[in-house]
Amino acid sequence: MKSTASNRENGKQQRATARRRANSTAKPGFLRRSRAGAGAQYNYRAALADFDLWCQHRALRRESSADWDQHLAAYMEFLFLQGDQPWVGRDALYGAAWAHDLPIESRSDFVLAKRSLKGWEKRCPGETGKPIPFDQLYVISNHMFVSNGAVGLEAACANFLAFDCYLRPSECIELRKQHLTQPRAASDLPWVVTIKPRDEGTPAKNQEFDCSTAVGGPKRAFVNNIAAALHRNVEDNGLLFPNLTLGLWEKLFRDACKALHILKPQFSPRSLRHGGPSLDKLNNDLDDNEVLRRGRWRSLDSVRRYGKTGVLAKLLAAMPDGHLVVARDLRLHLVPAMINALDEKKVNGKRSVILEPNAVALPVSNGGRRVRSKRPSGAGTD
Repeated sequence: MKSTASNRENGKQQRATARRRANSTAKPGFLRRSRAGAGAQYNYRAALADFDLWCQHRALRRESSADWDQHLAAYMEFLFLQGDQPWVGRDALYGAAWAHDLPIESRSDFVLAKRSLKGWEKRCPGETGKPIPFDQLYVISNHMFVSNGAVGLEAACANFLAFDCYLRPSECIELRKQHLTQPRAASDLPWVVTIKPRDEGTPAKNQEFDCSTAVGGPKRAFVNNIAAALHRNVEDNGLLFPNLTLGLWEKLFRDACKALHILKPQFSPRSLRHGGPSLDKLNNDLDDNEVLRRGRWRSLDSVRRYGKTGVLAKLLAAMPDGHLVVARDLRLHLVPAMINALDEKKVNGKRSVILEPNAVALPVSNGGRRVRSKRPSGAGTD
């Protein structure tokens, strides 16, 4: 009994030491703020910084919940007229409640702001998350890879991994080497991504630990090659995407869409979690229950919200012919070039393997600029 009590006390002391070290600079209220994950906290802080600046320019004071409600409602109308999407206003609203301990759950809390947000969503249906077509993903990822050096390569790899495994953007950029489980040698088993392992102490958004997904969904076994390349080129406990932040990832999407003349919809990292399930449902490769398990959702309502087969079909029909032609070639060339870049570490500034001489020229868009793609030996990209 003494040994058991001693072990329990030693374990408690070790946890206390680790927690004090990890939270040495935390401000009071850090447990309340821990309700939001790292990705959500990043979004909240960014949204609040913009809202604070907007209030400062107008000399608006926020001394009560009513002040916050009134100013947030006006801010949402400003954002709407600026062309922003509803999730920007939602981050500002929930970020204010999160950062300042303001009540938000009751129907009597933030009445004006909530009504404004609801009206915004009604005027902009579907803009909260458009599924990106898989062919469009190739074209956008190619532009990121060619135009942005090392961080563009990371973003391109993250695009395919997040699309395939239905990852939230915050989950993807937080992945470390130990979150990828390697299959046994000479086996046909896939790699496995584990979100929020129990030993890290923080659950996923669905409040569960050890949320695992097999890499390489239907007709996407080649994503295992990307996972393997990321794993072997990252140090122990290192981030898979050390240079990629959510803000930078979003900017790379905006820049790529602008350069490729993809004006509407404006795809973002959030489009990847919508694109994977939409494609698998549209092709009848997975049923609703299989999509639910792969996406780590709790209810079929979420599957219906993310698996937008009709929207995806319309977006596919609207893709420019030039992008479809490029995507067909990129299916053979892009992923092997990305893996070569990861293995050979030849990314330097705006130069990458896909731009080397003696390569195969591929058009980026209708009559537009041309890029080069290495002729692969045994692409194996499905």
